[in-house]
Amino acid sequence: MVSYRLTAPGLGKDCGSTFGVIRQILQGLFLAPHITIEALKGAIFCSKLMELAGFEVSPKYNEKEAI
Repeated sequence: MVSYRLTAPGLGKDCGSTFGVIRQILQGLFLAPHITIEALKGAIFCSKLMELAGFEVSPKYNEKEAI
């Protein structure tokens, strides 16, 4: 009775506890570290590029806080 109340009419407990999104959840867990490190690399690159262009940047590209 609870499963029919929590889901769309007619689905009930047949859709399971993940509602069909388990592939997206696992894909997100797999890709999250790669996307995060790419963002950090891009931020460090941008910091170095802006410093070479003469802008004052904070944190510097080679500071430990930048990573």
